[in-house]
Amino acid sequence: MSKNVKILFFSLFAGLFFVSVSLAETIVLKSGKTVEGKITNRTNEYTEVDFMGVKLKYFNDQIEKINETKTVTNSTDPAQEKELISIKIKGSGADSSNKVDDIVDFIKRLDGINNKIDSIVNERMSKALDPKAAKMTDQQYESIKSVISATKERITEVEKMKTPTSCKLLKEIFLKKCKARISGLDELLEKSLPPGEATKIVERQNKEISEISKKYSLEQQRIIKEYGVKL
Repeated sequence: MSKNVKILFFSLFAGLFFVSVSLAETIVLKSGKTVEGKITNRTNEYTEVDFMGVKLKYFNDQIEKINETKTVTNSTDPAQEKELISIKIKGSGADSSNKVDDIVDFIKRLDGINNKIDSIVNERMSKALDPKAAKMTDQQYESIKSVISATKERITEVEKMKTPTSCKLLKEIFLKKCKARISGLDELLEKSLPPGEATKIVERQNKEISEISKKYSLEQQRIIKEYGVKL
């Protein structure tokens, strides 16, 4: 018997005693939904699963647990041993809690701050922009500056808020809206335009902010649906 044949025979013989392990995972989301598939990647922040050939990514704070059914098969014995492994998933940071109460509190606070900014803008900008005026008065100039200052204060307040991981994108969209507001108002002050021209800039700015507000509403709706939040 040649050396190569001996190696092949030994490999086949040894293979009879090897144990094969297959994993079938069921991901249980905190929303109550379940997804079955093969986990292809798992990090401290997210888990990727192959669902019927489609790769899906779930952040760990969305996952309640992962159930893995481990099937151990010994080729010399047709009997199979099945073991259900339940893995509890923890968020990636101390601020990653996604308790429904935390999400509700955060969204309510953010909405409150958002409404307060809108109220300040509506009140003070109506005084700052008078289409009939030939030029912007000092009082109108100060009104615009006060809106910028109030918005910056709210940005600082929101940045310091403890944020559930599920609400991070919502927070980013909110801050983007605030910064867009400030950018537009800074443009008014730098150019020192007469109110008639300034109104055009504000209209353009309001259009941009309206688009951001739509994204904010859609993201909020997603969170409410995903986590079963009731406001």
